Amino acid sequence: MVSMLSSKESQQRCQVGVLLRDFYDRLRCRPVIAFGISYPKSGRTWLEVMVSKVYSELTGVPVLDILKNREIWMEYRRSGCSKLLPRVHFSHGEDRVRICQGLAFPLQYYRRHRVFLTVRDPRDVVVSHYYHEKFHYNRFEGSIGEFVRSRSEDYDEKDPRGMHGVMACVRFMNAWARHRSKFRSFLPLFFEDMRRSPEDTLRSVFRFIRLHVPDDVIATAVQFGSLENMKLLEDDPAFDWYGLELSSDKRGRKVRTGIIGGYNSELAPNDIEYINKVIISTLDPYWGRYL
Repeated sequence: MVSMLSSKESQQRCQVGVLLRDFYDRLRCRPVIAFGISYPKSGRTWLEVMVSKVYSELTGVPVLDILKNREIWMEYRRSGCSKLLPRVHFSHGEDRVRICQGLAFPLQYYRRHRVFLTVRDPRDVVVSHYYHEKFHYNRFEGSIGEFVRSRSEDYDEKDPRGMHGVMACVRFMNAWARHRSKFRSFLPLFFEDMRRSPEDTLRSVFRFIRLHVPDDVIATAVQFGSLENMKLLEDDPAFDWYGLELSSDKRGRKVRTGIIGGYNSELAPNDIEYINKVIISTLDPYWGRYL
């Protein structure tokens, strides 16, 4: 019995591998339908997990296999019909450091595509980014106050430390807002809205890429992407995906609290005052809810 189960499992894994290779061979030349972009610690990983779960539910392909492909695309078979699901690519964007340094914007990558950008209050972003850079990647040694005031221009254009600091975050948000009319279409997604109603945010994404998803599938994806389950996935060695790579220091966890306005208990008054001055003087009015 044990050998039969092992053989069956091996056969199933082989079949999944063949399916994925076949999908890739047939779809790799298809253009990306949409880009899912965000500055670090703004909710992109959470959204990517939920979208991947939807694709998993529609196709039967394990969600981990979809996540590991970096680009979300798959074939959808239902009621005897077969169609290709929209191809979506999640990332922090091309030339991300140069964007944060105010040096360039890689419009050539996005001009003809749909772009949905996930943003979050820069005050909360810099706190979460600080913990991740200091305790997960060990790329920062100073205090949170020093991190807030980091100068992205002090680093090489390929150095991820060039994305440190509130000014880098604001420049990133401004650049995408400034170029939004150059994309095929643009959809801003707000972390705060996603926390209040992840179902509505997920539906807006699928409307944007023109894919109808049943309500029960949306509900399943939201449950899978809940804060509690994301923490379990991060702790699970079997869920081997770079996006939820477990930190050796609990302070550097990918999934933290998700609290809106948590910066108030993390930052000193003078740090908040500094950030507010940067936001008021620099942030594009398009992001007026954060002014």
